[in-house]
Amino acid sequence: MKIRVKYCGGCNCGYDRTKFLRDLLSYLNQELQEDIEVVYEEEGTFDVGLIICGCPACCADRTEVRKGTENWHVVSAGLLDYLEVPQSEIPVMLGQLIKSAREKATK
Repeated sequence: MKIRVKYCGGCNCGYDRTKFLRDLLSYLNQELQEDIEVVYEEEGTFDVGLIICGCPACCADRTEVRKGTENWHVVSAGLLDYLEVPQSEIPVMLGQLIKSAREKATK
């Protein structure tokens, strides 16, 4: 699985964004049991796109960023796809969304 990651500029981080990504990747490795490649390039195609923002402004979520896949998710401090979610639950909830989409795509 190839995951594209786009971070915001980090001017107002309300949580550790790199720890969040590590936690998410750990969950996905356990659940999917397949190789996961994280890329930061804007060109190419990807299975999943993640826009990881530090605050609720979600400034990195721009139309020109959302290319290469139709499966994009936006994460921020206490938000998953703009819905309020306890921060500690976001890696597992997002992991479940990615896993579900992956299973549908392989059927």
